[in-house]
Amino acid sequence: MEEIYIATFSIVVLLLILLLTKLKENKSNIYLAALLVISAFGCLAILVTMQNLQAKYFYFIVFTDALPALLGTLSYFYVRKSLYRSKMFSIKDGLHFSPFFLALILSFYNKIFFTQTLFLEIVLDVILKNTVSLIYIVAAYGMLKKYEKEVLNQFSNTENIDFKWLRFFVFLEIGIWLIYFGLIVIWFADKSILANPSAFINSIITIFILSISIFGIRYSTVFSLSVAQSLPVEIPFEPEVSENKDFSEKKPLKIKPNLKTEFEQLTSYFEQKQPFLNENLSLQDVSIDLNMHQRILSEIIGSQTGKNFFDFVNSYRVEYFNRQIVLPKNKNLTILAVAFECGFGSKSAFSRAYKKHSGITPSEFIKKNKNSKI
Repeated sequence: MEEIYIATFSIVVLLLILLLTKLKENKSNIYLAALLVISAFGCLAILVTMQNLQAKYFYFIVFTDALPALLGTLSYFYVRKSLYRSKMFSIKDGLHFSPFFLALILSFYNKIFFTQTLFLEIVLDVILKNTVSLIYIVAAYGMLKKYEKEVLNQFSNTENIDFKWLRFFVFLEIGIWLIYFGLIVIWFADKSILANPSAFINSIITIFILSISIFGIRYSTVFSLSVAQSLPVEIPFEPEVSENKDFSEKKPLKIKPNLKTEFEQLTSYFEQKQPFLNENLSLQDVSIDLNMHQRILSEIIGSQTGKNFFDFVNSYRVEYFNRQIVLPKNKNLTILAVAFECGFGSKSAFSRAYKKHSGITPSEFIKKNKNSKI
């Protein structure tokens, strides 16, 4: 058993070295590195316990006992920094770490005075270590889902934006929390079942470390490139007050009651100027051309079509493809070649968009069109 924790600790050290070498490229690594340090301390705490050295390393054991209260908080800040790289850590953000310091105080009190009251156990193990972490993990998940939705409202090309790692990370955290919570429930129900709950709880660390290692090896850009860095224009955490031409400022908006007129202006612009032929067309590009606030533009598209910007643009691309593919001048071109000319950036993006908006494949459309001419 000791060999497993020693091996896990070694993997943590290697991951830390990798993360720190990529820190300049991806600032969010600092939070992931902090999570790995906690995991390393957990492994060391288990080894100390196995060697019956708790008395010698008393303060270290007390310190590691409070560390689970940091997991949810650090996970939240890791996801936030991955999505919003310009969002800096502030003094106010330091308040998020208050549950950990409270857990540290209670852990010292518990170990020094050997006070194993039910109230103290509930506050330390259930609330500070478990419930608070769940709140932060759920908040991180909500932030990620909101961000994914905003990406579709801002960009027409999302091929280079990969959420796999962050989704995996958040669901991994939720899975670890469920295991942790299950162990706590079992321990409260019958403490004889888990004579040493810390050993079982810290064993979860091994799952966490190995999961991150496997994913990091499989996707080489996980530690070097954040989601925010893959965007052509960064999505702000909180829109700043500005008078810039990009119309991204945060100020009271008075949306005109007649959205239909503005929508007609938008559709006329798409039909005449054909901006959708630009593979990397963004909401910001359209708002500048139409001299219209981005949030108003997004509201118009959503209220009049029920679509986000991504689907709205792709619907024009699909319609344009249907017109172009049947033209005699394009008869010698492949389907994919025509799709690229219509603003699609990849085969997969084209296939998904076409199936979604037409309900059939491009080949089926071409075959159907030929049969109608016979």
